[in-house]
Amino acid sequence: QMLGVGLTKLGMIGILFCAAGAGLSLLFAPGVSGYVFSHPSDFFSPAIVAYVFASFIACCLLGGLVVCEIQAIANGGASFTRGLALPLCVAWTMNVEKLFNSAMGRLPPGDSCFSIEWLWLPSIVGLLMLVGGIMNLFAVEHQSTHTFVPVVFGFMATIMSVQSLIFGEFQNMDPVGATSWAVGVLAALFGTALISKAEEDEIGERCSLKLPAEPNPSERLQA
Repeated sequence: QMLGVGLTKLGMIGILFCAAGAGLSLLFAPGVSGYVFSHPSDFFSPAIVAYVFASFIACCLLGGLVVCEIQAIANGGASFTRGLALPLCVAWTMNVEKLFNSAMGRLPPGDSCFSIEWLWLPSIVGLLMLVGGIMNLFAVEHQSTHTFVPVVFGFMATIMSVQSLIFGEFQNMDPVGATSWAVGVLAALFGTALISKAEEDEIGERCSLKLPAEPNPSERLQA
């Protein structure tokens, strides 16, 4: 047990892999570009526009999956995403928020993010932080924090690394750093898979331990 919550050996190994992999990939992630924006249109490159649009669609789909899964479980059904949809949605939302947050540090010297020209940046960051906070509270109500938190970190490290890869930030990395990043991402994904398998086994075990249904009245009379 950990903090009074029962964890299987497989789940604990998955948590360790997620934590170690996320830490390694974040440690060797490429540095933030020093390019300074001169106009808001500089932020909206074709790659960023496509990525933000794809992220919005993906998070909406994941949110729909989460709602459908919770309703299915409430009606006695099974978890068809193994509890990964909600952590992935939270991690993706937080990474998009970090993308806009990093842009606030690349404004022209003397410009304020609260000026009319750049006010959209802190507005989007604040909105995404609010959405992420609400989803985290929602997750606490429906998932174990012992597995939810490491899975979120594992997904965050993976998505952040993919973001850097899409935006060409790995071009100047040395082979050792790139290899260490790749090992960290694979370890985080492996840990996520282990936690998902442990959650599935736990759900199956709980279902197998359910009491048999009571006989109907006609069966009782026959007995």
